[in-house]
Amino acid sequence: MDRDPSWSMADLSAMGPCPLCGNNGLKPIYSRREALVAQCRTCGLVRTVDHISRPGLKKLYDADYALAQPFNPQGRYHEILERPLNLALEYVPPPARFLEIGVGQGWLFKKAREAGYRTTGVDLSEPGAEQVHKNSGLQVLVGELTDLDLPRAHWDAVLIRHTLEHIPEPLDFLQEINRIMVPGGHLLGVVPNFGSLKRRLDGPEWFFLTLPHHRFHYTSKTLTAIFAKAGLEMVYTHTGEHMANHRALFQVVLNKVRKLAGRGPAPVDYDPAEVEINSPVTWVLAQEYHLHRLLARWGLGEELVFVAQKKGS
Repeated sequence: MDRDPSWSMADLSAMGPCPLCGNNGLKPIYSRREALVAQCRTCGLVRTVDHISRPGLKKLYDADYALAQPFNPQGRYHEILERPLNLALEYVPPPARFLEIGVGQGWLFKKAREAGYRTTGVDLSEPGAEQVHKNSGLQVLVGELTDLDLPRAHWDAVLIRHTLEHIPEPLDFLQEINRIMVPGGHLLGVVPNFGSLKRRLDGPEWFFLTLPHHRFHYTSKTLTAIFAKAGLEMVYTHTGEHMANHRALFQVVLNKVRKLAGRGPAPVDYDPAEVEINSPVTWVLAQEYHLHRLLARWGLGEELVFVAQKKGS
């Protein structure tokens, strides 16, 4: 690891006990100017280390951030983003009570209502909540889940798509989800997979580090463990690609070769399904989708899609 001189061991010590195992002791993995990424030496949970305060974290979710979320995704991107809702339809069919935490511009939230769920939304961004109401007429509660004092044992399904990695106190957050779900209720969602092949290749440049927004970085093992500590039993996990185009794996490998040759990166915003096959290299690039399916089967895809159930049901 190339250590940035602005980060010291004191920064690691100041983070306090690990929310998963309760022990102190962090091992630096990546160092970037905006933050350090470090791993618990005991349980392996990975977290972001920086100097941003809680009020500072809230300011990260302004109007620009909210409006950067997908509003009307199309094609393969649509299918990828819809995965957790499809799991909800399978495990907890309508007209169940459905809560989405982190609604973005409300695209999936609106789809859940149209599917017949009795929906409630929560988001940190007030501009984002206003945009959801403007787009769909649906109301979204604004604030942190643990501050909203929602009713106990009320929701049948809670959806957190790319939300948990943003939470600075994940155990408190998951325990609150446990409290507000009915016995047998299901938590469904997606997080970036820190155990993915893509992360191992990209290293500190991995897109899904997304510093400083992402506070924790999960593998299948650490996600299952922190769910269990919060009283939630993992019943399904699967990995897959996040985007069809601009983080294509073959392009990452190609750019590493170009870097070794002293050349700049090639363009990365392409769709493997639309590559014109006119050489052995373009034939390889066109096989990208099949590679992602293989990585998903091996648990090395870039996203972790999950379903967990409240214990004691």
